[in-house]
Amino acid sequence: MMKELLKNRPDSKKMIAITTDPKLDWSNANNGDTPCLVMVLGSVQDSKFYLTAHFRSQDMVHGWPRNTFALRKLQKDIADYGGYPMGALTMITHSAHMYGDDFSLVENLLMDHYEKESGYTPAVHFDFDKRGNVVVDITEDAKLPEGLWKTGVPMAIMQELKTLPKDSKKLLRATLYEPDGGPMAKQWVGRTPHEVMWQITDWGYIKYPDHAMYVGIELQKAYDCLVSGAIYHQDPA
Repeated sequence: MMKELLKNRPDSKKMIAITTDPKLDWSNANNGDTPCLVMVLGSVQDSKFYLTAHFRSQDMVHGWPRNTFALRKLQKDIADYGGYPMGALTMITHSAHMYGDDFSLVENLLMDHYEKESGYTPAVHFDFDKRGNVVVDITEDAKLPEGLWKTGVPMAIMQELKTLPKDSKKLLRATLYEPDGGPMAKQWVGRTPHEVMWQITDWGYIKYPDHAMYVGIELQKAYDCLVSGAIYHQDPA
């Protein structure tokens, strides 16, 4: 049915397959078992065949990998029949779980393979943020945004301001550049690390926690240099 719909009516929203038998699976609540995979939906978007699978329950150690490959094969079989390339496969699991006797197996797998799969190197231990790269520096050629703290300066910033040199005109600056050496996308200026940090985090400009922590470390280092008069150099991630 799904194959024929894809071939003859690719815009149809009826490309759905259900594995449950209500009379068999729900009438006998205390007997037997309902299939873990309960529903599969297909759709065409951007001239590609997408597949979404709904699981009521799934063992994420032994079941999920096998189910992923099996569903991907099913998706290709349907897509080839209709003459479409494959789009994404989406799996939604309402009870994604691990069993206790698999904990040690998973721990060993992570120890053996996680660092390799992460792609980290001795030079770069960092997930490249798709939103861009941040350069931190100290500047005298910028001004604080107008109306930055309309409800009053936060206490953390007030405490930091006490350590600044008197009459200092220098400010901390964080500049977000587009990925792969792209142009400037956004810039934040402040007197203290918190003043810059909250402008960034309040609006979720940085996507990854490790990137945010790295920028925070560099802002604190730059601030320490501003206070002591030392020259600040941003370290690589």
